[in-house]
Parts: sequence; structure tokens; C-alpha cells
Amino acid sequence: MASRGPSLQPRALIFIVALMVLVLMLAAPFRNLMAQREEINKLKAQVELANQQVEILEAAKIKWNDQQFVAAQARARLHYVLPGEIAFTVIGLDGELAEVEDEESPTAWLGQQPEANTWYKKLLLSWQAADKGIEDLDELIQPEPIRANAPR
Repeated sequence: MASRGPSLQPRALIFIVALMVLVLMLAAPFRNLMAQREEINKLKAQVELANQQVEILEAAKIKWNDQQFVAAQARARLHYVLPGEIAFTVIGLDGELAEVEDEESPTAWLGQQPEANTWYKKLLLSWQAADKGIEDLDELIQPEPIRANAPR
């Protein structure tokens, strides 16, 4: 009797083919499931960030409902004074405006600081520089006085 080598029986071959087809059929839905879970995690992070922003804005709303805070902001931002008060600027011994350092501005709202040079100031400075033939705009920029009650 001649012995034959090991061969796959038809049942085993059908089982292997069926298993491969099953794996191929489940691969795409599994990949979609993983992508959806990743998107859900991103959306949860966005919701958490939005909730934090809502809390910050609600705290700001509470501040702005306080009349004393509104009055302080008007005095600091718009340089308003109450009747009978005199507005003045403090200067140092050398005649220069005294700069306030390491003091939190009373107008810093939500940690945002206004830009030092606005777009229209930059436009004016570049126009003046072009008119005078100045290469470096730093020659035209004069430091603005910093007052203790002014926004930074």
C-alpha cells in the first residue's frame, strides 16, 4: 500500500475557507467601530471644553451683573471719573511716566490682553515710514504711557 501524504480533507478545507470569509466580512465593520469610538472620544473632549468655556462665560456674566465691577471697568477702560474727581497721571522723579510692573490689570478679562499696536496704528506707522524713507519701523514707534488703571 502506498501511503499518501497528509492532505486536507474536504471538511477542513471548507472550514478554513469559511473562517477566512468570516474574518474578511468582519474586518470592515470592526474598523468602522474603532473609527466611531475614536470620533466619540474626540466629541466628548469637545463637549468638555465647551462646558469649561460655558463656566468661564457664566462667571464673567456674574461679574458683569455687578454694578461695582461695571463701574470699575468703565473707569479703567474708558477713563471715566466720578463727578468731583480729578484725573491725573503719575510720573516718576525723572519726569517719565511710571510703569507698573507685575500688577494684574483690572481690565484683564478672561486672561486676554489687548494687542499693543492695532492694525490702524501699524498702517499709519508704515505710511509714515514710507513717507520718511525709514527702513526700520522701530524708529517711529514711541512707547505708550502705562497708567496704573489702564488696560495693558
